[in-house]
Amino acid sequence: MQASETKLSLTVPDEERHDLAAEGALLGSMVMDTSIITKVTSQVSTECFFRPEHRLVFDAIRDQYEDSGDSGYIDLVLLRNRMKDNKTIEAAGGVEYLVKIHESVPSAESWQYYANIVLDKAAYRRCLSILDEAWETLRRTQEPLTDRIEQIRRLFTEGELTRYCRSLDLIRADSVQPKTVEWLVDDVLPLGMLSLIAGEPGAGKTFCSMSLAAAVTTGRPWPTPRNNPAVQGSVLILSDEDDLPRVLLPRLIANEADTSKVHVQDAATARPFHVTGGLYRLQATLDSLGDCRLIILDPITAYMEGINANSNAEVRSALVGLQRLAEQYNIAVAAVSHFSKKVDLGAIHRTLGSIAFTAAARSVWAVVKEKRDAGDAGRDSRLWRCLMPVKCNYAIRPRGIRFCIEEPDGAVTFDANPIDQDVDEMMTGPESGMTSRARDDAEQWLHTLLNDGQMPATAVRQAADQEGHSWSTIKRISGRNSCIDKWKSGTDGQWYWQLRQHP
Repeated sequence: MQASETKLSLTVPDEERHDLAAEGALLGSMVMDTSIITKVTSQVSTECFFRPEHRLVFDAIRDQYEDSGDSGYIDLVLLRNRMKDNKTIEAAGGVEYLVKIHESVPSAESWQYYANIVLDKAAYRRCLSILDEAWETLRRTQEPLTDRIEQIRRLFTEGELTRYCRSLDLIRADSVQPKTVEWLVDDVLPLGMLSLIAGEPGAGKTFCSMSLAAAVTTGRPWPTPRNNPAVQGSVLILSDEDDLPRVLLPRLIANEADTSKVHVQDAATARPFHVTGGLYRLQATLDSLGDCRLIILDPITAYMEGINANSNAEVRSALVGLQRLAEQYNIAVAAVSHFSKKVDLGAIHRTLGSIAFTAAARSVWAVVKEKRDAGDAGRDSRLWRCLMPVKCNYAIRPRGIRFCIEEPDGAVTFDANPIDQDVDEMMTGPESGMTSRARDDAEQWLHTLLNDGQMPATAVRQAADQEGHSWSTIKRISGRNSCIDKWKSGTDGQWYWQLRQHP
């Protein structure tokens, strides 16, 4: 049987043969930090880049660095002038493309990561090329493929792919110095990390974040169990939904913030900022401020242009630069987000968009309105809200914080007693704050209902409605309860519930 004339490499999708984003990020890192250029050029050659424009830029960076002598200085202007002199600037995409490459990374910290991707893709293309040559040999001459097979073997044992045959790179634990977690606000916002504050619209997220900003600008304690003062410094606020004179400033003043230390981007006149391509601007801003300790992005999704907020991969990729910036400057980044409308989900899954928002953040808090029993006479009639821990990677036992927004100025006042209730218990049901007693009553009712045997789920729901039990509460109870079995009938296609029969 004669071999097909189609090259094997042509059957491989383009996105598997190259990673243009990684190529651009590596070049951007080289321009941003010239100290890595020698390290990069010792590993990566011009031929490793897939895109011709990237090859031209790589050559220009390398040559400009070599000609700079002891200064080792490179910037976009010098690079542009060199490429104009060499008549390669237009072929490389013009000045606009050079700027785009420079803006593609917040810092040069991850250059080795980008370099590894570029090397991997280049080696992959080399393998495909050898296979194409082998395929051509077989098609035209029917000669043995021994030489081609040996070429591929040597790629893995002596060439570009040798790292795939090495053991893992390990670090012995006793060679590392332990580090303690530093907190901007004890157990709430860790320094050097991304945190998330989420809740329904109108729950009080912005009031809460302005209270945090006030504590940071003045170094006052925030009402955590240890009652330590917040680390003092400036606060940078990027707000897409609330303006400064009408909303943010009155709330900052009401909470006695040092407004000279609060810096707000003017959304009406400023060039739009996005974490996907503008972190270098944020880095320059932090350098100019000098003492910034907290960045608030409200809401985070407004600053993720071109990112599918429901895609785990895209969200993680967009947030990694923000996380690295927080580490580099040892600041806290508080991303504010709305809850989705899926009220049956637990708090950790309620953040609008991909679960990657919650996964990327090291500390996640939910702002919910509190609902008390009618007979609870121990509290006043004000509307209390709760800042509840959803996920805290570095706090052993974080506890909820109860607060109230005072009228008319919007000052935030706190209850001295911490909350030990679970956030999901508080959010269970159509209204937040369902009590443990109400949940226990619903669970007892469900067990009694199913004591007589299996029931269609539709009948369970109808009975719950008649008894005044929220269907979301009943589903949550049944999901957590190992004594309840559910299955879909192959006869009538309905879902059935029943109590598990123990031997």
